[in-house]
Amino acid sequence: SAIYIVTVLGVTMFGNVPMNERLDRLPHLDQDAAKYWKTYGVVWTRWNHVRTLGSVASAICYLLAAMALS
Repeated sequence: SAIYIVTVLGVTMFGNVPMNERLDRLPHLDQDAAKYWKTYGVVWTRWNHVRTLGSVASAICYLLAAMALS
């Protein structure tokens, strides 16, 4: 559960959501939005990969724990 909390919930709350909110606040045709967009996709995707790997690791741990109980 610690893996899930840190990688899925933590990354979402402190990584992806703040980035999404910042992007949403920028005027769509503004130069700042264009500059931010160049790095946004790369950084957001990197955090999303961390979140995905954490979710997979959590599922594997859950599966192993369930198999140990059988």
